[in-house]
Amino acid sequence: MIDANSVFDAVRRDYSHLQNASAPEILDYFRHNEELENIGHISNIKGNVFEQEITDALLQNGIHAEMFEAVNHPLSDIAIFDESDNIIGEFQLKATDSVAYISDTIDNNPDIPIITTSEVASHFSDVPTIIDSGITNEGLTEAVTNCLFNGPDFSADIYSAGDSVSDELFDSVSDSILPVPVSKVGLFITLIKYGLGIFF
Repeated sequence: MIDANSVFDAVRRDYSHLQNASAPEILDYFRHNEELENIGHISNIKGNVFEQEITDALLQNGIHAEMFEAVNHPLSDIAIFDESDNIIGEFQLKATDSVAYISDTIDNNPDIPIITTSEVASHFSDVPTIIDSGITNEGLTEAVTNCLFNGPDFSADIYSAGDSVSDELFDSVSDSILPVPVSKVGLFITLIKYGLGIFF
């Protein structure tokens, strides 16, 4: 389930000028934008909410997952670490309802599994690198739209969306960790952590 604070945290992560903004300040910012402009904002924010929801769910189920610090990190969006803090897997996260977009992503970056929304995943049931998150694109869009433009209900523990990460996600991620290759970027980060000074 997605609460209002998850949406506000996603905004703060993606918009540097709103990094320290309060919830009312964030609401005020988006209410002064044109409708067409806000469509793009909703798309960006729901992607960040999706990444955070997946990462938090994996952590709660004993899988050490972390989002990359940069929201536009190349090739992958989250990394999976072992007990020694080595990256043992990477995943792309795609909050979309576009089958064509996922098809293009598979063609351009086939080695790293994709965790995506239920609407899209249903079209790729025979592709082992496509993982259904259990969250719908419709639910994500509704959660972000309701929070930023219809007024969040802070009195409720659960705000919106009506979607939650599926139990199957955890098994799929665990099965995909090895022997899925780690990208050169991810390997570089691991090496830097240990001060090996090896460059590609």
